[in-house]
Amino acid sequence: MFARGAVNSAALIALVEGGVFSQLPELRVVFTAQAIGGLAMAAGLSGQSRLPSGTIEVMRKNVFIDTTVFHPAVIRALVGLLGADNVMAGSDWPIAGDKPVRPVLFDTMRGAGLSDVEQTAIATSNCNRLLGLG
Repeated sequence: MFARGAVNSAALIALVEGGVFSQLPELRVVFTAQAIGGLAMAAGLSGQSRLPSGTIEVMRKNVFIDTTVFHPAVIRALVGLLGADNVMAGSDWPIAGDKPVRPVLFDTMRGAGLSDVEQTAIATSNCNRLLGLG
């Protein structure tokens, strides 16, 4: 599990710092919540980025991250770093379990103190927007 986070984090940082989004500005990428370490590190180093607009701004335009880790502090951190418009519901099903995700997701988002608008964005709207469905 932790190795997956390291790989996702490294991939996120490589895409951002490697200039991929500068070359492909319309590219949108979804990472699992396990990439939170790379996201936090990139945000913390944003002022030192080689990118003209800064790392966090590039990520807010091109990167989505899912909620496969159901913990209020993790969801709050993801929203704090990328904004609710870039966080999407994810379940890691069937790996993480076979229970319904919706109740756990909404309990976690409420525990994180997210507004109803933020919860709706994460649960449905962001995915629909990413896929061009509305």
